Amino acid sequence: MIFSPDPLYAENGAAEADVPFLHHSFQKSPNEIMYALWRAYPQRIAEVAFRHNDWALRIGTTWFYWAEGRLLPEDSLSHREDYSRYPFYYYPKELPPLPNYTAEQKKKLFERINKRENNPPHRHPGIYNALWRIHDRATSWERVKNIYFLGKKTQVHRDILEDLAAVEEEILQAKKTDPKLKRFIAGIRSVAGYTWRPIAGTKSLSAHSYGIAIDIIPRYMNRKITYWRWQMPYQKDWFLIPYAKRYMPPESFVQAFEHHGFIWGGKWFYFDTIHFEYRPEILILNGWDLGR
Repeated sequence: MIFSPDPLYAENGAAEADVPFLHHSFQKSPNEIMYALWRAYPQRIAEVAFRHNDWALRIGTTWFYWAEGRLLPEDSLSHREDYSRYPFYYYPKELPPLPNYTAEQKKKLFERINKRENNPPHRHPGIYNALWRIHDRATSWERVKNIYFLGKKTQVHRDILEDLAAVEEEILQAKKTDPKLKRFIAGIRSVAGYTWRPIAGTKSLSAHSYGIAIDIIPRYMNRKITYWRWQMPYQKDWFLIPYAKRYMPPESFVQAFEHHGFIWGGKWFYFDTIHFEYRPEILILNGWDLGR
């Protein structure tokens, strides 16, 4: 199947990486997406309803409207064209094969990449601010807690402490019978969690600013590629770098995160193979059973 860079409601990307590998059409209706968010964050989202001719969800006393995928509070609806859509996209259980592009497909893909670089997405932060109870740098810092993950100190949002603990428990259990995983863990230099910053190349907040993402930093890269943006100046078709030349955690390591609501940047078109972030709504939309 052919990669399509323009899926319905996935116009331009995940928190750190915009277009995932889409080997088939991923089409979800607004109500499916809103209910997936409700299932993902049941402690924060009070209800989902169809009101004022649009689907909406309520966090506290604030309603957020679908608004063609922009997820806007009522007071921003009149300015909807100022904001980009949020991405809800195909996330496969298996690592997808790299597509074979025709010359014409590559041309269109380069045009899209250049368009994104020149006009980066600008999403209204309201809904994720409300989900994580963050309004600015000071309030984000108030939600952060120090933890040790696989023996490395880092900082994350306090609401995902138990989720990360479950990930760690699964990894440590798998390590007992998985020599490759054991070597990988021994090769971790640090774990980078909370940091207040925008997504590279945009003005939208990174998942790291919410404390819901961690990067697994190895002691040695062994000349492997980890992040598309770092490679782009040296290789125009960076999206075709073979997996063998990318820094890749063991499958069991990735799966431990996925089982507990985290997605991995190695499955994104704009790949970031050291990056994991808490996005259970993406997994729910793709039919994953998160044990809820």
